[in-house]
Amino acid sequence: MDERTLRRAVTNAPFAFPLMQGEAINRRSSDPKLQTKCSYLTVITLDEAKKKFREVFLKPDTTFLIADATYHYGTTDFTVQREVVNDAVPYGKLIDYIGHDNMKLVDDRIYHFIASSL
Repeated sequence: MDERTLRRAVTNAPFAFPLMQGEAINRRSSDPKLQTKCSYLTVITLDEAKKKFREVFLKPDTTFLIADATYHYGTTDFTVQREVVNDAVPYGKLIDYIGHDNMKLVDDRIYHFIASSL
């Protein structure tokens, strides 16, 4: 995917502070990485039995934030613990973090942002 396509997707992506919506593992609440404005793209299963997943977020500067998450499901509550793996991954190196098979998930979501603007 080229830089122009990513820039177009960024102009239409809904950005928020999703990393603040969960307890960070080994991070202070004042950590600037947790207060990063980004848009949730997809989640990839690392270990379903232990409920460990890898989340991918798009940042306004067209880089990606990768976080490992552990989900805790309760009968009435849901909590998540996140650990930031890398907060400035360019598109070309994203495959190293999520694998070739999962790149389609990211591409589909990015193209969704572009299509929703038409």
